[in-house]
Amino acid sequence: MSINIEKLAADLIDAAKKSLGTSFTSARTVAEPQLKALAALSGTIAQQVLEGELSEAEAEALLRIHINTTRIILLTVEGLGLLAVEAAVNSVIAVIRDTANSVVGFPMV
Repeated sequence: MSINIEKLAADLIDAAKKSLGTSFTSARTVAEPQLKALAALSGTIAQQVLEGELSEAEAEALLRIHINTTRIILLTVEGLGLLAVEAAVNSVIAVIRDTANSVVGFPMV
């Protein structure tokens, strides 16, 4: 089983939009490309786990790094506060948790 990257990207963007509300408009130019990249990286990590190329610990660490990168990028958007970014990132993590964890069979996040 693999992850549908396009659907995951759309779901991540939708989760961030819902979480940030009208603030998403100002974040769109940096958020959408980063969330698409996060979806692709999540899929790659999950695939590498399934192929035995990454251990559970390595997969979790890599995914955390990419989630932190997303957090940092969102924090660069003027007008987005730490609490709003954390709420958006938590929404994104929930989507990844539901998708990626079901594919690999263990909690990557």
